[in-house]
Amino acid sequence: MKRILWLVFLAFFFTGNGKGLAQKLQLPGYYITLKGDTIRATVVPYVERKEINLAIAQHRVRILEANGKMKIFRPEEIRAYGFSTAESTFEFIANPFQEGKFEDFGSKFVQVLIYDSVCVFVLYYAEYPLIVLSRKGWDNLILDRVFFKKDIKQYLKDCPELFESFENSELKMKQVLTIVSLYNRTCAKN
Repeated sequence: MKRILWLVFLAFFFTGNGKGLAQKLQLPGYYITLKGDTIRATVVPYVERKEINLAIAQHRVRILEANGKMKIFRPEEIRAYGFSTAESTFEFIANPFQEGKFEDFGSKFVQVLIYDSVCVFVLYYAEYPLIVLSRKGWDNLILDRVFFKKDIKQYLKDCPELFESFENSELKMKQVLTIVSLYNRTCAKN
């Protein structure tokens, strides 16, 4: 009797009333080959506790091919990939840092928030996101909440008028995307 109950439990668990391990989240997306070809694909992100695990997403991506086979790519094998959910779009590029490469982090896909004169990337280190600013000819800057005001002003010092619109008390790390977008639109020398 115990054996039958166990088999029923396993069958229920793996078929999972529509939500079991046998069914994975499949999202529309793409990947870019090392030759630069963009391939439309179905991305199967790693999910943990009903959330997409972005820490794993920086190490590898699963692509479901048209023939039904799953293929796993690592940062050395493709240039970039991306996918969309109903709420968000996620884009990752492989090893974007040209100068001041993060040797400690090794080869990774890095989440792209802004890709322009000044880029904003997210690295996941021990499950915690690190916001990184990257700019050609400059060292990469890992933003820190404690030194945010000083660091962002120093990094974008070639555009002091940018900070005139922000009062010192209003300049917060959660505004980094707004600040960098404004810098790229008004001050960046392409």
